[in-house]
Amino acid sequence: MEAIDEVIAAVPAWRGREVVVEPIAGGSTNRVYRLTVREERFCVRLPATADAGLFHLDRGRERVNTERAAAAGVGAPVRHVVEPGPVLV
Repeated sequence: MEAIDEVIAAVPAWRGREVVVEPIAGGSTNRVYRLTVREERFCVRLPATADAGLFHLDRGRERVNTERAAAAGVGAPVRHVVEPGPVLV
């Protein structure tokens, strides 16, 4: 998954809706964006594939840990998962 447009197109709930995209600076292993769809805001973390191998990131494990943190009330919920990546929304 290379472009934020591909992520937006892969989320069925967003089809036909205006999606406002704002890049968020920073992030050494992800490109991060704030998306606004109607009244809702989302954070999209698009993996920077070149850095994943350098830091030995396991994106599958990252997804599980992010979901567990949300379930425990200490992290944001994962609203959508877009493969490949996975890209977490």
